[in-house]
Amino acid sequence: MSTAIKRKDMEENKKIKEKNKNIIKRPKKIIKRAPQRPATMPFDIYISYGKPNFIGQLERAKKLLLQERYPKIIVHALGPAIPKAINLVMQLNEITHNQIEYKATTNTVSLFDDIEPEDEEQDYEIQKRYNSAVHIQVSLKKGVLEGGSSAAKITKS
Repeated sequence: MSTAIKRKDMEENKKIKEKNKNIIKRPKKIIKRAPQRPATMPFDIYISYGKPNFIGQLERAKKLLLQERYPKIIVHALGPAIPKAINLVMQLNEITHNQIEYKATTNTVSLFDDIEPEDEEQDYEIQKRYNSAVHIQVSLKKGVLEGGSSAAKITKS
């Protein structure tokens, strides 16, 4: 290959790299905001996906229903935490020997993310996305804690 052809190829490569330099920008950073939720009541249990404190949440649910005698508790979960919430209620049902009633409602919630700009001079953008949510209302069946053999079984568990 002659020197002239090599030089021409090098110049073309330099031009291509210069074009790509303008096209390739650093990836945008997405900062996920915490989901908005109403004021938390003592009988609300929020299940998260990342924190594996399932046993603690199960004990809290059991304590609220059986020891503190709340008439109901509500288990809340978003997205990938929904199976954990369902599992928690099923485990609670097993612990109480099928002495609970539960009602699940689902909805879609809007979540917002901040998109960091490529240039420091630009403003942050806001991205809206949607996620599934479940709210499971759990209560003891009528007459469970008033007495009888089922009440004795539950409180010993």
